Amino acid sequence: MNTVLRGCLGLLLAGMLAATATAAPDRAPWPAVLAETLEASIDDPMAALEPERRRAVLAQGEERFWRWLAVARLESALEMDEATAHSLQRAADALAAAPGAPPEAAAWLKAAQLRLAGLGADGPAQIKPLTALRESLPAGPSVLRCELLDIETWTLHAIDSLDEAWRAAEALADCSERTGWAFFGAQAALTQGQIVAVDRGRPDARDRALAHFARADAAVAPGRGRYLRSLVTYAAGIALADLRLPADALPFLQQALAISRDLGDRAGIAAALIQMAALDVEGQAPADALRPLAEAEALLSDLGDGTRIVNVHALRLRAMAALRHADLPRALSRAVALDLGGELPQSRRNMALALAEAYASLGQHAQAYAQMQRARALDEEARQLGRDTQVLLLQARYDTARRDAEIASLKHREEAAQLTVQAQSATQRALWGGLSVLSLVLVGVAMLGWRAWRSRRELTDLALRDELTSLPNRRAIEAYARAQLSQSQRLGLPFTIALLDLDHFKQVNDRFGHPAGDALLQALARVVPQVLRAPDRLGRWGGEEFMLVLPGTRADELGGVFARLLAAFAVVDTPGLSSPHGVTFSMGGVEAGPHDGFDALLSLADERLYAAKDAGRATWR
Repeated sequence: MNTVLRGCLGLLLAGMLAATATAAPDRAPWPAVLAETLEASIDDPMAALEPERRRAVLAQGEERFWRWLAVARLESALEMDEATAHSLQRAADALAAAPGAPPEAAAWLKAAQLRLAGLGADGPAQIKPLTALRESLPAGPSVLRCELLDIETWTLHAIDSLDEAWRAAEALADCSERTGWAFFGAQAALTQGQIVAVDRGRPDARDRALAHFARADAAVAPGRGRYLRSLVTYAAGIALADLRLPADALPFLQQALAISRDLGDRAGIAAALIQMAALDVEGQAPADALRPLAEAEALLSDLGDGTRIVNVHALRLRAMAALRHADLPRALSRAVALDLGGELPQSRRNMALALAEAYASLGQHAQAYAQMQRARALDEEARQLGRDTQVLLLQARYDTARRDAEIASLKHREEAAQLTVQAQSATQRALWGGLSVLSLVLVGVAMLGWRAWRSRRELTDLALRDELTSLPNRRAIEAYARAQLSQSQRLGLPFTIALLDLDHFKQVNDRFGHPAGDALLQALARVVPQVLRAPDRLGRWGGEEFMLVLPGTRADELGGVFARLLAAFAVVDTPGLSSPHGVTFSMGGVEAGPHDGFDALLSLADERLYAAKDAGRATWR
């Protein structure tokens, strides 16, 4: 995992940034046992760890669960992954033996388990259970809801799903304000500072990033919070390094290193040493990188932090390759022997690039080329991971909105039923003639309300879906295309749109009738999505014309896309037509440049569609 994010994980334990660990009356409360270690966890978690372990061993009943959970949170801050997993298991055993524990105990345990699982290659898979757990909590602000948003924020950042990470950070800042705990707002600002630093092309990126980190640092109470301050300064150093400002980054990293040495925080020391070594490698001083890398490796030997160990080996290979060091073959053998199965694609990509440099330095160019190819594949895997996660979250938000609408509808029906019962009770005390009149009025109101509700629901569906094909209609597909274009340009990813038009469609209607033509449109709408990837979308643009939105697709890939779509369409069964039906389509597509607008792309795609028609149809341009 990105080393900044590993540092940020420790911030999850620092739910207290004020002078006392006891929640003020206007703040949402923490579980009592966890509250005891909050202040220590932001100042010196190492000093708090052993006393808390002793208390956990001696505790009984439900308290034993909370004690082991507090131990696991301290160990997680210090990046003792194996120890954290062991303590969480002991907490789970204690919870199973305490049947009278409140329901929130199981939720806190699940959150801690998801946080630990989110550190490795399985991190993206934790997004859906995180969302589900957050939505299962009782309504209203709570520190557990904020903590789940916190885990979701840095998990999304770790897999480079930056738009979704920014949205999660905004939700976390709102949760901070609602619960009264400034820490969560500081964590949101910290994540936003890291995201801003990715956009190194903006002239104000440095100032914007530092402004976010200053907000996070300002939340640390004077005279305490040394561990937390080391994380903030370390994250600022990483961000400035990402902005290619090594001279600005170094003082922050040196400060973080000094604080970590003072606290005896081995993970913090190793993290700062690794990043300073990276500055040496990038700054053409590879010889200076070898000593801090050796110290970092020794510190990490028993922490179980595979990602940082991978970083150490990758930087050592790059430094030795630049120096043509005599020990490069031995370092290469050690790096090749590493188990990268639990690492995210970004970490494996960086190792592949380092291996390529090492092989090239040794004159083994075939192996170097193979590693470059592997790095490119891993780069695409990382991008696809971010895209898939975005689709998953969009689906989750859609499901939540639909469920809320259904709940609101049920509530409306229940209220209407209650009003009906009250009216019936009142009419029983009236004359029989009045009862008949009132009953008719109530029935009429209920029918009108039901019809209005059904009409609103049908109008909502019609606003987004094409009635004939059930595809997104013109309004919906254009909105999706504009949003994907904006995101792709912001992240520097390829983006392509294409217009499809059925060839000789009028002849189909004239010869076989409009029902056969409608069936042909429905067949195209049914078969094309089966060939597309998850983020791709097909929508009906009008008549026999369709729009295809292809995030992550380059122009040189359009030929393959067209061939797959045409082949699938050719064999689809269509009522009213023979099999095969023999109808084809033409396509015009265009890849977006960094500054192209949607309307310009649409105009160019339309021109290329006509060029395909002029070229004889059943082709693409």
